[in-house]
Amino acid sequence: MALTRITSNVIKDNTIEEGKFNKPYLDSSNADTAQQAITFQSNVDIQSGAGPVYFSASNNLVSLTGSNVNAAVLSVVAGGITLTNGDITLVEPGRKITTPILDVGSGTVTNPGLYFSGVSGTGFYRTANPTESVSITIAGTEVFTVEPAEFKFGTNNLKILTTGTTYTEFAGFDSATSSLTYGSSNAKLEFKVSNSPVVYVRSEDTNGDPYAANEKRVGINTDTPAATLDVNGTIRATNFSGPSGAIPSGDLPIIPIAKGGLNISAIGSPGQLLRVNEAASAYEFFDQSSGDPNNLKSFGVAGDGTLYAVTNRDIGTASKVRLKISNALTFAVNQQVKIFGLNTTNYTSYDIDGPAGSTFDGWASLIDSEQLNLISSQGPAGGTVQYTYYASLMNTKTGVISSPKKLKHSGPQTNEYIINYPLGNFNDTIYNTVPLRRPTIGDPHAILLYRRVNYGVTDIPVYDRNEALVVDHNDKVNLIAILGNRDIGASTTDSFTYNDYGPFNRTSWGDFNTDGTYNQQFQEIGNVPCSLLLSNITKRKARPGWSYRTVDEVNYTSNKITISDASESTDSTDTAILTTLDLNGFDANNKGFFNSVQVVHDDTVPLQTAIDEQVEKGLNSLYVIGGTYLVKRLVIPSSFSFVGSGKATKIKKQYFDTEYQKTTGSLEYSRFYAALWLRKSFSDSTSEPVKDITMRDMVIDGNYNSQTRLGLSTTPQANALIYCEDIENANFSSLDIKNSIGDGIYAETANRLSIQNCSVFDNSITYATFDSPLNATNSTVLKVSDSAFLASPGPVDITTSEVVAFNSCIIRNCGTGIRIYGAKSANTENNLVLGPDDEWIPTEDIYDSDYNSVNIICYKTVGTGTNGSIKFTFVEDNLAKDLTNTTVSASVYKILVDNLGNETIAGTLTYRQDGNPANPEISVLAASVYDGDNGGVQVQIVSAIDANGNYEIFPATNTQAVHSIPYRTTLSGGNITSNYNYLAYSVIGQESLAIGAANEYIIDGVVDYDSTNERYQIKIDTSTTSDFETGDLVTLKEHATAYGLPENMTVVGFGFAEQSFTLILSYVGGFNTYHDQNNTGNGWNSATNVLTIDAGARGYIEKKRSFTIAKGIIGVE
Repeated sequence: MALTRITSNVIKDNTIEEGKFNKPYLDSSNADTAQQAITFQSNVDIQSGAGPVYFSASNNLVSLTGSNVNAAVLSVVAGGITLTNGDITLVEPGRKITTPILDVGSGTVTNPGLYFSGVSGTGFYRTANPTESVSITIAGTEVFTVEPAEFKFGTNNLKILTTGTTYTEFAGFDSATSSLTYGSSNAKLEFKVSNSPVVYVRSEDTNGDPYAANEKRVGINTDTPAATLDVNGTIRATNFSGPSGAIPSGDLPIIPIAKGGLNISAIGSPGQLLRVNEAASAYEFFDQSSGDPNNLKSFGVAGDGTLYAVTNRDIGTASKVRLKISNALTFAVNQQVKIFGLNTTNYTSYDIDGPAGSTFDGWASLIDSEQLNLISSQGPAGGTVQYTYYASLMNTKTGVISSPKKLKHSGPQTNEYIINYPLGNFNDTIYNTVPLRRPTIGDPHAILLYRRVNYGVTDIPVYDRNEALVVDHNDKVNLIAILGNRDIGASTTDSFTYNDYGPFNRTSWGDFNTDGTYNQQFQEIGNVPCSLLLSNITKRKARPGWSYRTVDEVNYTSNKITISDASESTDSTDTAILTTLDLNGFDANNKGFFNSVQVVHDDTVPLQTAIDEQVEKGLNSLYVIGGTYLVKRLVIPSSFSFVGSGKATKIKKQYFDTEYQKTTGSLEYSRFYAALWLRKSFSDSTSEPVKDITMRDMVIDGNYNSQTRLGLSTTPQANALIYCEDIENANFSSLDIKNSIGDGIYAETANRLSIQNCSVFDNSITYATFDSPLNATNSTVLKVSDSAFLASPGPVDITTSEVVAFNSCIIRNCGTGIRIYGAKSANTENNLVLGPDDEWIPTEDIYDSDYNSVNIICYKTVGTGTNGSIKFTFVEDNLAKDLTNTTVSASVYKILVDNLGNETIAGTLTYRQDGNPANPEISVLAASVYDGDNGGVQVQIVSAIDANGNYEIFPATNTQAVHSIPYRTTLSGGNITSNYNYLAYSVIGQESLAIGAANEYIIDGVVDYDSTNERYQIKIDTSTTSDFETGDLVTLKEHATAYGLPENMTVVGFGFAEQSFTLILSYVGGFNTYHDQNNTGNGWNSATNVLTIDAGARGYIEKKRSFTIAKGIIGVE
């Protein structure tokens, strides 16, 4: 492109001459002139004719000058003006830029798009995200923002023009108190509705004078409040609470105790209402509910023991868990609750799909690697029932329950099961041993043990405690034990063996099924399942545990409660985990997702607070109205009366209470477990006795169906329901103490303890431990009267106590009745002591022995033996037994006890009548039936007094029964020798019973004869299997065979063959020997020891059954 220069030949006197500026100079190449650049080599001024210069250019500055200040100097008809770099400056004040639209950049808070006077940090800027907005910034600080839906202020104080140029703060935010404020220094503040003031806030009166004492007042519908709160209208409230003096006390009456008042204060008691008296002359109190003088509701006490199922779970206020239940009426804000199925702390560590090295993974690996210590059956061979066992871990701090794990069995080859006899045949010799393991590092664990029973073709039905059939029970895997530290040993015990005795060692008063399994109807916590479907049982996920939380919000319309977040390290909730478990079934991969969310009240804290506040007030008593109060542990202090309203007031142990395991002291400090703890604590491991206690008129319920037995296996007091060791000067009256998983009352070394009109019953769930209804050993001044002690494995125990009056009580089915071994100055007369079948136990248990029961005395020194016959009635199944076909015999044993307390039999005591060697040896204790129709049995040690009244104290030969009973010690040559620790006896009955009859055969054929083991096996009718036990002596009647069979064969086992139950029989003299002597040629081959059986031989059975009628200790006077 050619460059056109304007040179001197076209310029004259600094002016381009007219006609000199033409094309040849501008375009030498005839190109488009619009594309040619023109360069001036000097300053340029442009004027029109002789007019003024309106355009000048000099030193890179272009100036445009109009004819006047309002004249336009530049008109851009099309296009725009672009300023690449630099500024546009309006110098003269008052000048402006006028445009329909001014588009500036958005800018930022420190460099706004539009700013003032060169201060780039003060102006306007725009933001588009997250919301379109325009903000004002001053000195780089945002002070005001406008958004489509709201205004935002960047300051804590807002002022408004009041008078003239005065601005007054009207709203603000106090960061010190995190409070919004209104009014500030103003003396008056008003709120309007419909342009009319409603609320008036004042600090001065109408004269502008401050109120007395600088009081601040609020008026509602009045602008001249005459009080702190002055309402010109009606106040409606659900509750009112004011400090003492809110109503002039001179206007309030003192209500006497007889009318529900305190008789000490004009204010009255909590919960009382105020009204005008009938004379309209003054106020008076009255009780709308006089049954609750302590107003327990105000402490947050619920008194509702219902276990509520949660039907829906969602998220409520502040992202907190909300639960829907059937009825939220008894729930209130700040109440304490326990929730099952909510705690997911370390959940994956207990889940089958958890990571390698998890708690479940390590535990399962230990089980799978076991080679020697396997589940096995105990007892004689011959059983055909298959038993399979499973287990789950329970974290006793969090309640999280692991996935189930199948245990290892000793056979068959698949290790799927073991074989034993039916559960109904289990006893102390027939049972299954189940080795178990648990982790002991970290949190403590209990074990849920499950059992599957396969009876084969012929199933045995199972019934619940109400005798209702449990449908399809044996098709499931059923819970048989919840094993805690007391069952296992200690917190450090990682392996142990559980003996499954079936129903044999279950207490008869428990809520178990007839096979000894738990029932979900009575063990109500759903996340501790009592039955599991067999299919995919080992693919079930872990179950969440329990949480203690506070109620934050209650919606009584929707029956929803919002609960607080977790506040302990052992409690957390992962809603994602809970959501997966909401399936409550199996997914496409056969994984089982199950969870049962339930909620109950927990009244521990509010009830304890009520007790403590009564002590602080000096009132030292608490009356608890009717209701069920679920508690972990209540501490009853000295000089306190804890009183209920009879059987309507129930203090019930919280479901699966394991809170004491969270204590920082000794984990095995088992005394903490009691529901009522009558000790004064100093720490988690030390306490001292309390005294001057009264407890009466209530029920104490241990809730034993939903507990685990904690504590140590060596501490019998571990699970006592009421713990009051060393208590002094206490009175328990009109109490029902029941359903403990341990002792009812543990009061060892009590001093001045009185128990009257109490019932202690249905305690403990197993005969494995001899828990007592009352353990008051080593006590001093113990008075027990008019009370009942019923259904406990162990006896009432007052051994080694001193100054005891135990009278007018009933002791029924409590071990050996009442144990008073070593007691001094004890009166235990006029008590009715009965055994498990209501058999009379005539004397107290004065020995600490496993042999004691019906104890008798031999008067050896005076020679009168038992002073004649001792008669009693033998009761079986609550009826006097018919003994007309029974023979009885008695034996007496010497018992030695070593320094470890082990008892051994050191021979029997017999004699020959009149010392004649030709007479047979007979027992020193004679036994006979005296009233067979009515179960009458009598025993006696015959008197040695002759017709003349003479008795040889030290005969040369033992010619009589009394002579043959030695003293416990012998003095010889100045030395004392011990002969025994005590004498024990037993009375055995043997009866003959016909099972079947001549016209009702129950033998259905012969299976085989095993000559190697000498066993004869017969088929029997299924309905008669329960009539036989191992050890029975039987004779086969009308059993028509070519060969003969001996009488009194022994049942050694049961079997199942050819679609029938069988009896397996042996013979003491040996079958082969009997056949050699009696059956050669009658089907017996002596050379080959083969018996040709008569497979179709039938008949019925005569059974001789041996049973213990009585046993006990013989005290020698």
